[in-house]
Amino acid sequence: MLSLIAEILEGKGHRVETSASPRAALEILQKSPFDLLIFDLFMPEIPGVELLQRIRELRLDMPVLIMTGRPALDTARQTMELGAAQYLVKPFSHETLIQAVDRALQLPAPRRSPPA
Repeated sequence: MLSLIAEILEGKGHRVETSASPRAALEILQKSPFDLLIFDLFMPEIPGVELLQRIRELRLDMPVLIMTGRPALDTARQTMELGAAQYLVKPFSHETLIQAVDRALQLPAPRRSPPA
């Protein structure tokens, strides 16, 4: 899934960096600015909700797209309250991904900031 998403977005002209490890991603995020972050809700090492909390604690203001194959109203609400720009339910089409990315990248700066 990771390489497919990278391929789709690179095909649309986006520069993409991937990490299969949430811990490694956190290290990368602290060193380099990014315009957008996409990750799965269920990952090894760090669950997606916890990763989103850590990102917001670091005051990183990029939009975040959460994807999941196991949607639940509680987790959707929780991720949106933590400032996720979109909650994508798998499977989703290439077009749905591209539209979600485009919308997230066009959010005004105040909306992209972490919640107070």
